[in-house]
Amino acid sequence: EEEEQATRKLLAEQAALEGRRRGIESTIESHEGLQQGARAVLAAVEAGRLPDAFQPVGEALEVDKRHATAIDTALGGAANDLIVPSEREAKAAIEWLKANRAGRATFQPLTLVRPVAITEDLRRLTRQPGVVGRATDLVRCDPAVRPVVDSLLGRILVVETLDDALRLARTSGWSRLVTLDGEVVHSSGAVTGGVASRSAFGMVQRKAELADTVRALEELAARIEERRKSSGAL
Repeated sequence: EEEEQATRKLLAEQAALEGRRRGIESTIESHEGLQQGARAVLAAVEAGRLPDAFQPVGEALEVDKRHATAIDTALGGAANDLIVPSEREAKAAIEWLKANRAGRATFQPLTLVRPVAITEDLRRLTRQPGVVGRATDLVRCDPAVRPVVDSLLGRILVVETLDDALRLARTSGWSRLVTLDGEVVHSSGAVTGGVASRSAFGMVQRKAELADTVRALEELAARIEERRKSSGAL
């Protein structure tokens, strides 16, 4: 009876995780959180009015859960940008948005992306205590879109805490210092922080949470199978 109760508890936990996984997948598939113009472009792609050549920056990245808040914060509004093969697709989408009064969007044509210059100051800072690394080095993506990712995150440093960010605030070579909790020190000297609501979770955080949930489901399924095998052996 104790074995059955333990198995039922694991199955209930599995069902809850499955529900969580489906919920996160639903928000990702519906592009929840994207700005109006970007969502309109993607809707036009689904309707066959524009070519299938647009990928939101936030959906192009894979990040460990520990770094997800920092990367979402580092991207900011650029998570809504749409990566496109060339300026031709960007121009077509902008014309479509104007003709249909469907909002505005920012595009990142791979043909126009400029390489990011990494200064010696920035390289030196990545070895400082409290520095996790350059934001671009903490994300995984298709090599084809790496130039866009580098252009957006290449000069942003992720640090452990706000104290670390403030300690490095008078150094140079970076554009922003972002903590693991999402505080920001800007190159202008401005400091941003506080608590964001859960509904403000960005795409990067959602994808990291989904990956974490899938891993938990796999581990749970293995435990359930192991318990069933041991019960059968008895």
